[in-house]
Amino acid sequence: MCEAIDEEKDPECLKLSFNLVEAVMKLFPDPSGLAAQYASEVFEILSKYYPIYFTHVCRLTVLTFKAFSCALLFY
Repeated sequence: MCEAIDEEKDPECLKLSFNLVEAVMKLFPDPSGLAAQYASEVFEILSKYYPIYFTHVCRLTVLTFKAFSCALLFY
């Protein structure tokens, strides 16, 4: 999962990736469980995306800054 998310640039894929991380963390909430073992690696990967900068407008899909920001707040 970490390798799939690392260096992702597409906003739609990033949104899906953050949703995936949220789902995994909810499935394995134990502080000594599977998700906890990779928490620092996940944090390191996800921290690369802050702060968020939009450099161009995608005309194929509508993804607003607010929607993307709200999705990231859950991580």
